Amino acid sequence: MLLLWLLPLLLQPSRGQDLNIALHAQAPPTPGGYVVGSVMTTNGLKRALLRMGRVRHARSFYPFHYHDLNNATWDLLIIEGWFESSAAVIHEFRRHSPSILVFYWCLDPLFPGLNSIASLDVDGYLTNSRAVSEKLSHFAPSAFVPLAADVEEMETLIPWNASAPFVYVGSALGVATKLNLVEMLREAQNTSRGLELWGSGWADVGPPDLLQSYRGVLPHGELGACYARAGAVLGATMDGQRDAGMVNNRVFEVLAAVWCGVLSFSTA
Repeated sequence: MLLLWLLPLLLQPSRGQDLNIALHAQAPPTPGGYVVGSVMTTNGLKRALLRMGRVRHARSFYPFHYHDLNNATWDLLIIEGWFESSAAVIHEFRRHSPSILVFYWCLDPLFPGLNSIASLDVDGYLTNSRAVSEKLSHFAPSAFVPLAADVEEMETLIPWNASAPFVYVGSALGVATKLNLVEMLREAQNTSRGLELWGSGWADVGPPDLLQSYRGVLPHGELGACYARAGAVLGATMDGQRDAGMVNNRVFEVLAAVWCGVLSFSTA
């Protein structure tokens, strides 16, 4: 959906035949290669853009990681999620590439709030909420763009096992922002299937009774296999995102992983 919305823009003759596109994630990859949602989203979009055949170069940037910024004149910058220096980064990209188009991809209406997001110097907004798109359209062109999954990233040959444990992948910080998350995890843990709990922070700030199900921090490349092995994957959406009607990318990633496993099982 995002590519279909961007295509008329990218095909403008004034933009040339080969585009340089910068994508900015909300946080940098972790040193151990652990799952970071914003990094997965921007990396997936980068691969999708490169498959179009119109993109010469696509580069992911992160807060305080800009060593390649001056190596190209950028045609498009897509910022996924707010970070403290968002306005300064936009200014720097515009200074270096005066003709650049800047889009802000809003996947959370509460951080730091729509008023702050609306104050950014951008040419348009992308968001996976129709309600948020309507609000932001008063400040700049805005489009409703559902999230998706990179099938190549999630592909696995593991067949689905309906009796396997429940699985939840997510940071313990979600306890404060996701309604009924702890109760859902406890209920899953107490079933005959049991629970596999993956993510950062659970050993430090998670409820002690859930630590028996804690398996550690999941490496980035293992997410598809983890979902495919699960009997069922538990999902929890941040309160503000749920209220805005946003569907997070976990839904699409699980479907991609499980569908690949079902196909491999049915054709074996």
